[in-house]
Amino acid sequence: VKFKSLSKFQPVERDFAFVMESSKQVGDLLKEAKKACGASVRDLHVFDIYEGAKLPAGQKSVAVRAVFQA
Repeated sequence: VKFKSLSKFQPVERDFAFVMESSKQVGDLLKEAKKACGASVRDLHVFDIYEGAKLPAGQKSVAVRAVFQA
């Protein structure tokens, strides 16, 4: 049995929205976000993708929830 000690710090959740070209892959966005966040990010997932009249043609908004914990 392997044991990993618990963190002394509570996790922090933050939501981000990115406007990008519709042709771009969301997976590429997640890879870059994980690199930018570093080791403190525990979870990163997409919870909304919007393509509609309030965005320029050929653009989409991708909403991402990040959970950070030291």
